[in-house]
Amino acid sequence: MALHSKYHLRSEAGWTVWIGHIQAVAQMKDVWHYMDPNLPDESITKLPGWPEEPEFPDFARPDSDADIDSNLRKRLIDKYTRMVEEHKKKLHQHEHILDSLSNLNVLIIQTVSPTLRKSLVISKTPREKLVTLARILGTDRRIAPKKAKPRIPYHVPRHKQKEKNSERSDQDVDLGLMSKPWECRLRSQAQWMRWIRYIQIRASCRKMWPYIDPELSEDQVKKTPQRFEELKMPHPSDIKPGVQNEEDLEDGDYEKFTRLVLVYEIEVSHRRYFEENLSFVNELIVLSLAAEYHYLIADRQSPRDKLLRLAKLFRPKPKIHQNNIRNDWRKMMLSSPSKSNVEAWIWKWLPIYEDAKAAKVPEFSCGDKPPICDFLSAVLKTGPMGECFFLLWRREIEKEEHSFLDVLIAYSHTH
Repeated sequence: MALHSKYHLRSEAGWTVWIGHIQAVAQMKDVWHYMDPNLPDESITKLPGWPEEPEFPDFARPDSDADIDSNLRKRLIDKYTRMVEEHKKKLHQHEHILDSLSNLNVLIIQTVSPTLRKSLVISKTPREKLVTLARILGTDRRIAPKKAKPRIPYHVPRHKQKEKNSERSDQDVDLGLMSKPWECRLRSQAQWMRWIRYIQIRASCRKMWPYIDPELSEDQVKKTPQRFEELKMPHPSDIKPGVQNEEDLEDGDYEKFTRLVLVYEIEVSHRRYFEENLSFVNELIVLSLAAEYHYLIADRQSPRDKLLRLAKLFRPKPKIHQNNIRNDWRKMMLSSPSKSNVEAWIWKWLPIYEDAKAAKVPEFSCGDKPPICDFLSAVLKTGPMGECFFLLWRREIEKEEHSFLDVLIAYSHTH
């Protein structure tokens, strides 16, 4: 996970931004409760041990000499098969926790100054490292740290954004997580509309947007289903009171029990799939937000809570946003391409046009003819070929309706 070198931890002044970044990544991987330095030792979640592998009962083996009914043997084998599958899931979860904590260990080491790094030599776990750093810098929550006031992101002109983004250091840390390019991560109000559309498209592909849309009220947003860990596994006593083992059920009752187990496994599978998609969106939000702003969402657990928080800080006021789009559009109208960058110049128009449509700028709400005329006026200044294209398409748009994209494509084909 990349963190610009100027945000690496060097002193108490940088603690809030740095620990916010660490917390956001740890919560994204669901391991913060194993390493939170603000909790006392007795309140911290202990790392679970390796899950024990289930033992197959000897008398249920096909080659066993034990005098056992074949039907009962089949039931025991079915039970053992379910236990093995459950063991595999627990094993996978345990390995995920260990891998995540290992990644966090690397992240902590590589995002602190060399001086502080020396003090972490004897600290093995991420929690030990965080507690050590908190004590050294005097920010241990048990010593009541100062709570920094969130910095409100301001509007950065796009030409300034490129200069700012080019400052990325070679020392940035990357743990191999999927994320947006450095220059595309959310760090200013000017980026909000395109950024939230990117999140919406990715979340909609996984059918998660109705659960996290920050524009919906609490009554309108879809409620997330119960976690799969909270689902109750069917028990033989649910079929016949007093029976503890499924092999003791009669044939008819055993069939009912197996149907309940099947329904349970299908429901668990659906919930797991839902939670994997929700986790994907959660990671997407964190990894597509500039690392220096991770502290803003460090205490927000769900993707919707993160988006609500970011919307409050980054979403520009409608009138300001519309004026920014108008200014960008005017700059494009006054610009002219060089011979080497005509294609790039053509396609710079489209995102501004889409922003204007999304922001409901009045000049763009009367169809595509006004923006097409603006584009043709800019093309007219490019030379003889531009004049021919201008005259051709002025007559064309008078005859029939065309979209703005049609005109851009037609002009790109002339080069």
